[in-house]
Amino acid sequence: MSYTRHILFSFLCISTISFAMEQSHQRHTHHKRTGLKSTFTPQNTTSQQQHTNSTTPPSSQSIKFSESAIQEMELVFKYAPMEAQCIVTHLQDPTYLPLNEDYRAAFFVGEPGSGKTTTAKAIAYFMSKHGWNHQFLSSSYFLGKYRNHTAIRLREELDTIKTSNQPTLLIIDELNKLLENHNSKKHDTDTTATTLWTFLDQQENNTNFFLIGTMNNIKKLPKPLKDRILLDYIVFPLITDPKIQSKILRDSLTTKRTQLDENITDKYLEKTLKQLDQCAGRNIKKIAGKICRVNRLEQPMQSPIMIIQKASIEKVIAEYVYRKHEIGYHDNEEDSEEKQERRHQECLAINKESLQLQHKNIEIQQNHFEQQQKTQEKLHKDQISEQRKHHLASMQMQQTHFIHQQKVQADLSKRQYSASINIPCLGSFNVNNLTQNGSNTLDSIITEEEKKLSTISMKSDSRPSLEESLSNNFCPCGCDYNDYLTQKYAL
Repeated sequence: MSYTRHILFSFLCISTISFAMEQSHQRHTHHKRTGLKSTFTPQNTTSQQQHTNSTTPPSSQSIKFSESAIQEMELVFKYAPMEAQCIVTHLQDPTYLPLNEDYRAAFFVGEPGSGKTTTAKAIAYFMSKHGWNHQFLSSSYFLGKYRNHTAIRLREELDTIKTSNQPTLLIIDELNKLLENHNSKKHDTDTTATTLWTFLDQQENNTNFFLIGTMNNIKKLPKPLKDRILLDYIVFPLITDPKIQSKILRDSLTTKRTQLDENITDKYLEKTLKQLDQCAGRNIKKIAGKICRVNRLEQPMQSPIMIIQKASIEKVIAEYVYRKHEIGYHDNEEDSEEKQERRHQECLAINKESLQLQHKNIEIQQNHFEQQQKTQEKLHKDQISEQRKHHLASMQMQQTHFIHQQKVQADLSKRQYSASINIPCLGSFNVNNLTQNGSNTLDSIITEEEKKLSTISMKSDSRPSLEESLSNNFCPCGCDYNDYLTQKYAL
């Protein structure tokens, strides 16, 4: 049995070795056929990775400049604030703005849709033609799972740009979300803000770096950062001038595939767009796209170029105004702190209401308890009174019964006494004191029952017994017993 096992084990080992040799031969043949080396040098790979890291940061996000995106950026940049447009010239020629060598950061502040992000992208596009790299990062890119992780990731990005030694434009969209709530213990934005302004202080004279941060609100930034950007932030206002609105709308609708009707003049557009009040550039872009859709539905495609009609413009503008009112567009939005404060106040109100309900419940329970106590006391008093009444009735019944018994006993005693022999001078007497003749005569007169009753009554009678009277031979009246008996009964 053991011999057979040895043979099987040897056969299995031989098969395994032959299979491994075949696989190795196939890999060797494949490397020769594809021209790849089977070994590599770790030093070359490390140096190649270092070279890649030095040229292109691993977290950089470049902007794709398509033809439509370039047209939009050029249009938005055309109506952007002049101070924002001057950044391009300042980066191309550092001497263009005297005494501004330390101007290494700009912050675009305005309402959503006012053109901040698009203008920053336009600057990146213009500077890319002059050899500048660019990185576009959203504020959410830096967020991490752990505390101070945001500051660590921000510092890593800034250090990567610093060590690259290449002209770099860094764009951080919605930068204010990384820097707000710096006084709150629940957030780590204080460390993030410190990391940012420390880096900006180090780049004051670095002509190869520029930061653009877009913000919707600047009021809640930490004071040290406010002090540094007090005169370096650029306000992107909403468009309130109908002339500018009409120019932007005309430029948006005048393309290779769309044209305005000849009857649509600048005065007509200005008069129609007065209904918009104030709006952002993004809103005008959305209005232009909606006009094209409505115009296509009303006029089927007849030529490659769409002719925009007045009816389409008027319909879209009216719908825009109605929907803004319907969704409460002008209602003020709450920031994170205001939401927390509102929720805190709501919780306090709920707690206050719950406390009031608890007090009411306690009062109701107390009133119910008092009512129960009163009810129990009343029931107890009623029970006591009923018991007293029952006891008095019982006592009266017992007393009546006792009196009745006394009367019955008295009556019985009277009957018993009357049934006994009454002698005027002697009262009851004992028949044993009589002579034989007298006893016989008396037996004929007194029955046995009367004798028993007479004997019982004599025991309870307080008067002197017959024996005592006979022993003295006189009765209380002074007569002689023997003479009286002899004369009465002829004994």
